[in-house]
Formats: sequence, C-alpha cells, structure tokens
Amino acid sequence: MSSRGGRGGRGGSSQSSGRGGSAPGGRRDMRESAPTKPKTMALCTNMYPLVFRKDFQTELMRYEVHFLDDQAKELEKPSKDAKRALTVQAMDVHFKDVRYAYDGDAGLWMQKKPDLAAAMASLKIDDKFGDRNGVRDKNGGTFPVTSARGGTLYVQFVPVGYEEINHSHLQIILSFSMFLAGLQKVEGQGQVILKNRSIFFDNKFDLLDEKLSDLIIHPGVFQSFRNVTKGLVLNVDLGYLLAVRHDLSVMEWLNARARSAGYKTFVAGVKDAKFIKRLQKDVKGMMVLTNYHVHDGKTHQRRHVILNIEMQSHASNSFFEIDGKKTSVIDYYKKNFNIDLKDKFGALLVERPKKANETKGAWFPAELCYFKKGQQRGDLTADERNAVIEYTRSEPPERFRRIKENLSVLSSNPTFKAYAVDIDHNSPLKVEAKVLPSPRIDTADGASHANLKATFYFNNRFKKSVTGKTPWALLCHENFDENAFLDVFFKVSDDAGMELADPVIKLAKSDTFEAKLREVNPKEVRFVFIVLPDDPNKERHDNLKAIADLELVIPSKCVLDNKRGKLTNSSVLINLLLTINSKIGGWNWNLYKDDLQQMLGFDPSELTIFGMDVCHGNDKSTASLVMSRNKNFVEYCHTSRDQKARQEIVPALKEMATELFKRGFSSPQALPPKILIYRDGVGEGMYDEVRRVEMKEMEEVILEMYPKGRSPKVTWVIVQKRNHLRCTENPPPGTLLDADVVDKGTHNFYLYSHFALQGTARPTHYQVLQDQIGLGRKLPELTYALCHMHMGCNKSVSMPAPVFYADAACGRAHLYYDGKRTPDFTSKTLSMI
Repeated sequence: MSSRGGRGGRGGSSQSSGRGGSAPGGRRDMRESAPTKPKTMALCTNMYPLVFRKDFQTELMRYEVHFLDDQAKELEKPSKDAKRALTVQAMDVHFKDVRYAYDGDAGLWMQKKPDLAAAMASLKIDDKFGDRNGVRDKNGGTFPVTSARGGTLYVQFVPVGYEEINHSHLQIILSFSMFLAGLQKVEGQGQVILKNRSIFFDNKFDLLDEKLSDLIIHPGVFQSFRNVTKGLVLNVDLGYLLAVRHDLSVMEWLNARARSAGYKTFVAGVKDAKFIKRLQKDVKGMMVLTNYHVHDGKTHQRRHVILNIEMQSHASNSFFEIDGKKTSVIDYYKKNFNIDLKDKFGALLVERPKKANETKGAWFPAELCYFKKGQQRGDLTADERNAVIEYTRSEPPERFRRIKENLSVLSSNPTFKAYAVDIDHNSPLKVEAKVLPSPRIDTADGASHANLKATFYFNNRFKKSVTGKTPWALLCHENFDENAFLDVFFKVSDDAGMELADPVIKLAKSDTFEAKLREVNPKEVRFVFIVLPDDPNKERHDNLKAIADLELVIPSKCVLDNKRGKLTNSSVLINLLLTINSKIGGWNWNLYKDDLQQMLGFDPSELTIFGMDVCHGNDKSTASLVMSRNKNFVEYCHTSRDQKARQEIVPALKEMATELFKRGFSSPQALPPKILIYRDGVGEGMYDEVRRVEMKEMEEVILEMYPKGRSPKVTWVIVQKRNHLRCTENPPPGTLLDADVVDKGTHNFYLYSHFALQGTARPTHYQVLQDQIGLGRKLPELTYALCHMHMGCNKSVSMPAPVFYADAACGRAHLYYDGKRTPDFTSKTLSMI
C-alpha cells in the first residue's frame, strides 16, 4: 500500500501541457476578458454557383412509374436495381430520343412530354394495361420489357404534372447520368460505383495498409446541389469509399484476413474462436458474385447473399444427393461446370435462404465467389480506423487542389450541357463569417476563457467535488506497480480538490479480471479504476464495462497500461480524474448563471436540454436520450432502448422522455417551461419523419405529464456532423456561418466550435425544425457555450455536450444488445463519459 504521509496539501498544482494544463501565458490568460462582440472574417468555400444559359428549360414533366406483371398487377417489392433496369430498358426501347432522369423509386422526369398514349396504341397493347385503379388515363402509357428471367413485364408511366427545376431535380439528373455511365466502363477510368452522392471508379483504389490487405479505399468525388441563400450551387468535396477487395476471390480475401490476424492461411486460423466469430460477423449479409453459369452459350453472373461460413465442412469432405446419388462438391463442379477446385480444403459459403421454410441455402466454394464492388464490411478495428484517418487526412490547400481537379471532371459531364447548365469554376462562394467570443468558464480559481486552440485554463482544480473521502476500488493486472501509481494519483487528486480514501485493491491475472471485478462490493465504493495489461482485448474491456454498468451499477474507468510511466504522469492522471469526478457527481467547471441568463433572455433554470442519438448494428439499432438535471447544464441522466436494425427514427421516444421526466423532476408542477432538443444523426431526407413521429411523441408526453394549461415551449434542432462544407483555411473556434451558404428558407447555421489539430476542419450544421422558445439568433451562442461543457476535457468540442453524451450512451448501450445481455435500462444507469 502506498504511504499516505507524503500526499501534501492542496496549495500546489500539477501543471501540464495536456488537457488539464495551463493555457499559454499561464494564470494571466485565465483572467483576461473575452471580446463581447463577434469579429468577422471572409472565408472561401467549396460551393460553386450554377449559371443557367438562355436555352435553359425551367420545367420538367413528372411521371409516376409502376411495374406490372402480365396480368396488370403490381410487382411485389421489386429491388431498386430491378426497377432501374426495367425503366432504362423501357425508355431505351420505346423513347430513345427523350432525355429523362429516374430516381430509382417511383419518380421519373422527362425534358419533353412524349405522346405515350399514341406510342402505346402503336404497340397494340391490351386495354387492361391502360387503366390505373379502374380509371383510363389517356396521357399515360404501359410498355413491355423483358425481365431478367426472360419473361415479359410492363412499365407504366402515369403523368403527375410539370414541375419547376430545383436543386433536388438537378441532383437526380446528375446521379442518374452517373448511374447510366456505370452501366458501361468509362475509358481510362473503369466502371462507376455510386454511393449516395459520391462517385468512385472500380479500378481506382489503394490498399488501406499493407498489413490490412483485405481492405481497399477508393478515392472519389462527392457532389451535391444545394439551394442556399445565394442561389443554386454545387457543393464539391473529396469522397472516400472503404470496401472489401473485389479483385480477390473470397477465399483469397479470407486468407488475407488470416494474415492480418497473424496466421499464414485461413485454414490455420479456424481454431481461433475470436477470429472466426469476427469473420462470420463481417461476411453475414454481404453479396457475392459467381460467374460460372452458362445459358444459351453466354456466361451469366449470379448474386448470392451470404448467411455465414460453413466451419464444419470444406470442399473435400462435403457431399449431397443429386438424383438419388451421393455427390461431392469437387465432383459436382467438375461434372456440371468443368471446374477443378484448386483449394480442396477451402471454405464453403452458405447462402441466405430464399424461402421462408428453409434454415439455410446452398453452399458455394469461396474460391469461385467474388464480393460485389463497393461493399463495406462491419465495424472497423482501432488499427483500421487509424489507417483510414491517416489516408483521408489532407490540409486545406491540398484538399482544394484536388477538389478543383474533380470539379473540372464533373463540369465536363455532357448532362450539364444537355440541360443548359454551367458551373462557375473560378468563383467559389465566399461568405463573411462571424467569430463568436468564447463564453466565460466558471472554474475553481475564477473565470476562464478558451484560447485560440479552444483550450481553457482551470488550474487542475475542480469546481465541485463529492463531499468527504470517496471510497473506491483499484483493479489492476498483477505486474502493475500500484504503489508508484497511488503516490502520484493521491497527490493529483488532492490538488484537484478531490479527497479519496484508501482503495480496495484487487490484483488480477489476464483471465481473472471479470471474477475479481465481481468481488467488489458496490455498496462500499463509489467507482472502480481498472488498469488493464498491454493487450488490446476489446472483448475483455466490453465485458468489464458491462459488469460495472449492469451488475454492480457503479461508474468505472478502464485504462490500458501500454506505456512506461504513463500512469505516474500527472498530466495523464488529471485527465483521467476529469471523467471520474464527473461520473460520481462532481463538476469540473460550469457556465456562469448571469451569462446564461443574458444569453437566453430568461432564467436558465426554466430550460431543460435533451440530447438524442441512434447507433446502428447488423442486427439491431440502439437509441439513447439524455436530459440535463441542473440549471448550469453540467449533470445529465439518460436512458436507452433497442429498435429495428438501421432504423433512425425513434418510435420509443415517448416512453424514454416520460422516464427521464419522472427521474429528473419531483412533480408535474416542477416540469420545465422550456425544452431544447438536440437531435443528432438525422439526414435531410428524414426531417418530415422527425416531425411526423418524434415531435408527435414528445407532444403526447407533454399532454400526459404537464398540468393543463402549462404546456412548455419546445425547440427542436437537428445536429449534422456529416456535412461537406469546407473552407480554404481552418477558421478559429467560434466561427459562425449563418448567411450566404446556409439552406434557403429555413433557420440553419454552420458552427466551427473546435480546433482542428490536423487536416481540414469540418463545421457542424444545425437545422432548426421548430423554435417555440424563440431563441433565434441566440441559439448559435448557446450552442457554442454548451460545446465547452463536456466534462471529459477542458476544450471546446465539435458538438454540444448533451449530443456527445447521447452518442456515448448510445455506443455503450449498443454493446449490451449482443444476444447475451438484455439490460433493463429503465432501472440501471451507465457512466457515459
């Protein structure tokens, strides 16, 4: 046990250059007053104005597209690929001279209106195809096409009316032109791969890393038409597509994965349960292609969705019956396709069953399968994420050089000329931005302001710590020097104003951490500090967090002992104590009430702030909601729910908000009169869904919980980190763009609230769906202030603290929905940061 006699008093300070260190200039900087009015600066962006020539056609004719069988009945759920193929075939065969664009669903726009009824009459189509819901439409038409299986289907065009061209139409036109280009190889560039609004070529890629040879990354171009206050513009940025290798057979890919894991071949690694589990997770649901089926003298490519990898069988020991005879996989492919399988012990892929009553589908040798181009696999490892960051990072000058190269390629697209549209290459949109003053931070030593690198000084002392000595437990690996650690840890905690009792110490071997953690009595400690050996075992980390969160229900902090002297470094320890203090109810700093009141125009105690986010997995998605618990917006409570995989809208919001209101307020009379909701992760196309589902859910909560006549005012803000606005220089923290480049007709703004350590800074886009509170122009200032309230670091971060906490709670809760643990989040809590 460490000696407590030398811990020293609280007058000293463990100064550091890290997150807990002093700002340049030391204490004097902390006392300086921040500017009271925003400064301005001119910025040049990656948005390029559109120029419309005199012959520009302002209107397009819109049609609904329907797909029918030979009995004039709607096809059941045709795929997007099938709908596109059928529509292109119908237009190419029957209307070659008509320029059109198709959105891949039910919308098609034509540049001129053809006489569909006359064209249909010339084909002598049965009258039943001219009716739509029993009503004869003389302006529409139905036309035969050949299905992929050789039968006859029909594509029906029903006129809707003329529409004036806007940015949405231009986006569809450009995307569809790229889709058509993707049907054939572009000379010198290969075949087009489209992902959302980004364009890539299949033969332009790099290995992500020599050690990670199963992954490739395609550099490409992102393009998006936007209707901003300055007019119609084209937003151009760099795009990157991380994908599994389509140039290798799946067997070669499996061998590459094995080499990344330290095995010579896939077969050598099959006994490693963790390696195989990861592989099974990654291939599930992926599409593979085979090219050995011949019909009418032509080779046909077939697609198969993978269920899993067959681990008990391989090509040399697998048999099945055909016409009553036992046939091996090797003989089957030799006899039917004249293929000699090279890898007799190669893996077999199991196809997802195509019929409801089947448990699994056919087997396919992995050496004969290739991944469909542009497919992405499951979650990345830490090494893979670091490799992606390293590859995609570029400083503003280099980024804009490449943007201009991509812009020249885009502008040469014949589609622009056909629609009489030009891009003004030489006049990127410029904007006069405001630089908001940093808020005053209330620290233990007085007021502080963030410097130009978004860091504020707090003298390594906490504004509020838990009263009395805090009991805690230390769980560490058996080779850890706990005495050296405790000597420094006690000194740093005392200097920070956090009084710690002697810890309960548990020493663990590599395979006994879970058992040792369960020995900790949660009634006797407030938190547990876990020191793991230099072995990045994510599963062990996740299991320890689950035990602490769900079984013991106490905060925990896991640290990897991977560098000599790391855990006796005062700079490292003060950073760890930042999160520990906030986890157990302390405040590291907060905002001044008077400043908040001046900012808001009302008492901050009237306002409650929510943060909301959803994270996705292959099998399920997880939604989390956090709610502020005090007037300084430092303390938060939270809850989580699981929902359908890939579902972004939260259908359980009513239940979650009701739970938090009951936990945070003692009675209906105490409920807040004003509510601000930051909703993260919603794309532009889902705003209406948020209004229809989530805003309605919150309205129902209010009707049920609030006293009659006391309905609160609610403001909804969508937070979008994934946007493509960039500037030719990295502006300082607090830079606000609220004119010229913002979306027209709505209240929205871009805010640079953080300092970019490397690469090109990305602002956060805030879209206000509803503002009953009437925050208006005060909202950016409040949002910027909340970016300083993340208790994990003394910096302004890229999003408001409640959004970060919702994201952290979401990620943690998602770990527990793995089929083994089904936690009751209504009664248990997670330590989020």
